[in-house]
Amino acid sequence: MIRRQKLNKSEFSQSNFFKIELKDRLNYHFLIKLFILFVILVLYTYLISDPIMIRYGVEGFDSNFFDYGYFDIFVIILLVPIVEEFLFRGYLSGRKDQLVFIVPQMIFCLIILKNFILYVLILYLIFGVIFYLNIYKHLNEKAISNFLIFLLCFFSSILFSVVHYSNISHDSEKISILLSVICYFPGALFLSFVRYKGGLFLSIFLHILINVSILFINNLVY
Repeated sequence: MIRRQKLNKSEFSQSNFFKIELKDRLNYHFLIKLFILFVILVLYTYLISDPIMIRYGVEGFDSNFFDYGYFDIFVIILLVPIVEEFLFRGYLSGRKDQLVFIVPQMIFCLIILKNFILYVLILYLIFGVIFYLNIYKHLNEKAISNFLIFLLCFFSSILFSVVHYSNISHDSEKISILLSVICYFPGALFLSFVRYKGGLFLSIFLHILINVSILFINNLVY
């Protein structure tokens, strides 16, 4: 008779969780959940986000395939999602040894947000203190805590939203940042969830799908 070894929560998170294959992650219930969240995200874009952009006179949110050349479409649909997923969600695996990939993100954000460099540094400092205190409490575990995962997803999504503020054509930089968060944060949080639960390649695929869907729907709506 084979005796099955019972693992506690800590042992499970360290030994088994990160050995789960992609086919085991992409179960029926998870795919249904992704579909529902994707539909909610699209509805949010056209029922909440876009009307706000119209209210503030922002241009460019209604862009479609006919507004870009072939190279631009290649960059928007394929290249940008790959780069952004690696930069902003590459480290959201739940493993401590992959948190080093937050460094390229920090460098990128400091370059893009040079006008707000002090605020960015303060944000990273606050996160760093919380991160250190949490890691210290779970020093012997390979997996990071659920609290820290939630914080990482939130932190990454905020930064992802803010770095896109230059896409918002408004006279006030502060308004541009606020509108950028309204526009990009829900999608960034969705992709963070996908990356953590389904892996990096799935988040890249869905990022591409989101960009294609928005351009296609814009062609029908506007």
